This record gives sequence, C-alpha cells and structure tokens, in this order.
Amino acid sequence: MHFKSLWLSLGIPLGSCLVFAPGQDHQVSSNVRFDSQEAQQTLDVAAFHGGSKAHTGTVYGIISNDPRFVFRWSKIQLIEGFVFRFSLITKALNFVEDVASFLNDSSSVVTFFAPSDRALRRSDHEMLDEIRLSHSDIPDHERRKKILKTILRSILNYHIIPATAYDVAGLGRNTTYPTGLKISGTYGGQPLRLRVSQNAIPPSTHINIVSSIVRPNIEATNGIIHEVDHPLLPPLSVFQELYMTPHFFSILTSALQRSNLTKKLDIRYVRDRGLEGTPLVTIFAPTNRAFERPPQKLKMFLFSPWGEGVLAKLLQYHVVPEAVIHSSDHPEDARPNHPGHVEPIASHNLTLRTLLVNHTIHAYIVQNRITFPFPGPKKPSIIDTRIFVNRHLVLVPDIVGFNGAIHVIDKLLDPRKAHHCPGHHQWHRHGPGSDHHPQNWEDWESWLPQWAEQG
Repeated sequence: MHFKSLWLSLGIPLGSCLVFAPGQDHQVSSNVRFDSQEAQQTLDVAAFHGGSKAHTGTVYGIISNDPRFVFRWSKIQLIEGFVFRFSLITKALNFVEDVASFLNDSSSVVTFFAPSDRALRRSDHEMLDEIRLSHSDIPDHERRKKILKTILRSILNYHIIPATAYDVAGLGRNTTYPTGLKISGTYGGQPLRLRVSQNAIPPSTHINIVSSIVRPNIEATNGIIHEVDHPLLPPLSVFQELYMTPHFFSILTSALQRSNLTKKLDIRYVRDRGLEGTPLVTIFAPTNRAFERPPQKLKMFLFSPWGEGVLAKLLQYHVVPEAVIHSSDHPEDARPNHPGHVEPIASHNLTLRTLLVNHTIHAYIVQNRITFPFPGPKKPSIIDTRIFVNRHLVLVPDIVGFNGAIHVIDKLLDPRKAHHCPGHHQWHRHGPGSDHHPQNWEDWESWLPQWAEQG
C-alpha cells in the first residue's frame, strides 16, 4: 500500500505530521495493536524494514539506526515519534566496544541474530540494568563493570556466525553452526555451536529451539541480520541441559546421579580453579518414555541396590567420551540427485567408542531434501537431517551443550551385539521417522545380569 492511500484511509489530513524528502515514494505496512491504556497504530517504514532488501550500512550501522514510526492515539490526542527496534542490543554493543567494532568492520563477513527490544523485554533483562549501574558511582563499580563486560561479550559473540553470511535458505543446509564464542578448556578449543531447525509448513526457522527468526535476511554490506524473538544464551553443560528439562529427562538424570556418572557429562566453573569436569562428551539421551518401555520388573531391578551396577553400565553404553558428534561435522558421501519428494543429498556411517569399555555404537547420518507436492511451479522444500543409532531413529538430534552434544532417543540401546546401520536404500524404503529394528527386553533376566558381570 502506498503511503498516500494509507494516510487517507486512516482519515488523517495530508501534511499534518510527517515530512519526507520530496520526490520519494514511501511504502508502509500497518499493524494495529490494542492494550488497556490506548489503541496504537504502528507503521513500519519500508525504507528501514524492507525484509530482504539490501541496506548500505554495516551490521552494526543497521542495528544502531533502525527506527520505526509510531502513531499513538490516547483519547483524541495524537502522539507520534520515532522509536528504535534494536535500542537495547545497541546499548549492549556500545558497552562492549570490540564486538561493536567487529560488526562495524566492512572487511568482516558475519551472520548476526539480533534480538529486538520486545524480545529482550520479554526476558529477564537485569543485565541491561547492570549496564546502567556500571556507569554510576556505586562501590566497586569498576570490578562489576569488568565482570559484566566479560559476560556480555560472551553472549553477544554467541549471536554471531563469523566468516559467512547465511540467509534463511543457507541456514537450512546444516543443523549446527559454530559461533563467535570460544571458551578455553571446553569443546576442544572450538567455537560453541548453535542449533538451527526449520519447518516448511508454516515456514519458520528456529534457533536453539526456543528462539525464532521473525524478520529474516536483512542484508548489510558486511553480512546478514536475522531478527529473533528471544535472545540466544550460551548453552549449559550437557548434564545441566538434561537436568533443566525434567519433563523429558528426570529419570535419566536421576539414574546418572545414582550411578555417579554426572561428572562424565558435566563441567562447571570453580572459583580460583577455573573449569572442572568433562570438556568433550556426546550422549544419546533416553527420554522418560524410553525408561518406561521395558518391563516393570526390569525397571525395579535397575533402580534397586542389586541393579546399580547394571544401570551404570547401560548408561555408559549411551555416552561417547572425548568427542562431540554433530550431524554436520563429518565428511559426507555425495549422493546423486533423483527426482521425487525425497531427494538424497549425503550420508555417512560412524562407529563410536562408548564410555563402556570394549563396546561401540553405530551411527548413520543421512541428509535428504524433502519437497512438498503443492500445485504450482515453486514447491516448498526443506533439508532434513536424520541420525540413526544402532538402527534407532534419533528423535531430536544435535542439541548443543557447553561441553558437547545431546541426541534424544526414545528407546534404551541394547548393548548385546553390534548393529549394522541402515543404508540409504533402507531409509528411503521405510521412510522418514521409521524405526524398523525391533527391541525386546522381555528376556532380560536370561542375559542382562550375566552380561553386566562379564563386562
């Protein structure tokens, strides 16, 4: 809608409030919001909010100069003025000058996930209050300022994918990406990762599950900006990530604590000593549902004093030590393209050493392009990455942790024998989401205690 026709449709006389440069044809989109105090009409000027439209500034320049024009009606009084969509993140960037300089460097190439003011106000923004306090004359404010700057630098760097400018389509090619955040003593010295997932219907892109891209592909001279509706916080350790989701992993975390295995998945900062714990680990994490599947007698045995050793060995079989396994980390065997709804792209087989001595598990990673058969020449598609472990489909792959990776499974892995992973033809025949390898724990009494003693 052109600015003139929208202005007239609102019943506002031309020339009453806004002044634009002569000769320019401005377009706006309207979004009406109401609250208990007043009705608010928000008009986003296309010159600033063109979505994928290219801008002439750097990433920092666009973030720090991204206004929108707001009309507010309170009874019969009209109030207008410019507000800035990214004023809070700009304040944080200005506080951490080196990150701001990096995003303002025309020679750098970055992807930046920018939480809007609304996103930050939804969250606990005590950090921003601390920024204001750090400029005051409170006691020990220099020390507080130094600590705060270190924390903010880590958070801001976690919003950056350096060296590459990914649009939304590019982000869909992998499930994890290295960020600008490196922490000595964990993750093998490599950058911490963030996780990307996409849906085709409705089209959406999610970062670390909880955050969504709401305004994609804002092009800058040195990269691409994606506005997100939730700030991206660096992940917790693998154990803490599991512990913080009890609805899915309360039985697993209880079992790990009971078996004295938490240190194998945890890492934490100890004052005056630095980071202590396990710097690299991957777990194929059984959900509560996985623990509920076996017979009741087996569950009672595993959590009894007589079954503690068996439980510990079963859990060790689900843990890959000294390695972070992500689906996007490994060389891919190229597959020829075929027409059809499922188009194979790449696959890879892995044999992984577990925490249980002399036992390995097998993982098969497959990547396919799934095209949805909608009418018309342009059909929506997504790149679907799947991981099978001992032929069991991983429900949620590539959850990132501070010191490793979590792959969610809904079955306990059977440690008795090695399983050959399905090839591409098997995956294609059974279809995505299939789990055609049967599992039976009914005869556990005839083998499980003896297996644990021999192991």
